[in-house]
Amino acid sequence: MKIIEYEDKYLEDVKDLLVELEKYILSIDKDNLDQLHPEYREKMAVLDLEEVKNNNGKCYIAVCNNKVMGLIMGTIIKFDEYDYLDYKCPKCGEVTELVVSKKVRSSGIGTLLMNKIEEYFKSIGCEYISIDVFAYNKIGINFYEKHGYHTRGLIDIKKINWGNIMKKEYYEAYEDRYKDAYDNKILYHSGASFKDLGKKCFAVTKIVEDNILKELLNNLKRCNKYK
Repeated sequence: MKIIEYEDKYLEDVKDLLVELEKYILSIDKDNLDQLHPEYREKMAVLDLEEVKNNNGKCYIAVCNNKVMGLIMGTIIKFDEYDYLDYKCPKCGEVTELVVSKKVRSSGIGTLLMNKIEEYFKSIGCEYISIDVFAYNKIGINFYEKHGYHTRGLIDIKKINWGNIMKKEYYEAYEDRYKDAYDNKILYHSGASFKDLGKKCFAVTKIVEDNILKELLNNLKRCNKYK
């Protein structure tokens, strides 16, 4: 295994690794807000590498048998006039991507990549390094904490518009339009009664929001459908 600076001949491998990372993020996203756009594979790596190039950054890759098994990208943060009003704005590097193939995780490659990008940031006079970590990525958070990073800022979100949620009295009249699976943890709603499936056009919606799901199931239980 060797850590080298990115070369264009490895672009396809980099694309694959970023897709692997995004699929992992999707699998842990409790808010169901991330997506893997059809153009993600072809565009994300190119955009990331352009960002690195335009912001005095670096991309390092871990290569084994001519195959990229991990990568890290970092740039220099650019501050604007607004930032200087309430922040000292020290020279700061930012890790924008870090991913190691699941085939070789827990083998020390992530640490080698982190050490490499930190060496670069130090060499150009950075005082700090920042990393934007997905809150549900507990593996990533633990990894960074082990390497001396700590939380400085948090972003909290709240969903405030749930769309048109059916009133409670509607459930009893149309309770056979619902079907749950996997121990009441997933609920499906069809646009037609289940007894009419195959007789008319309908849509099936997977309900994933926990509070809506809990309310629906509680009301369906009152209809004696789920005991």
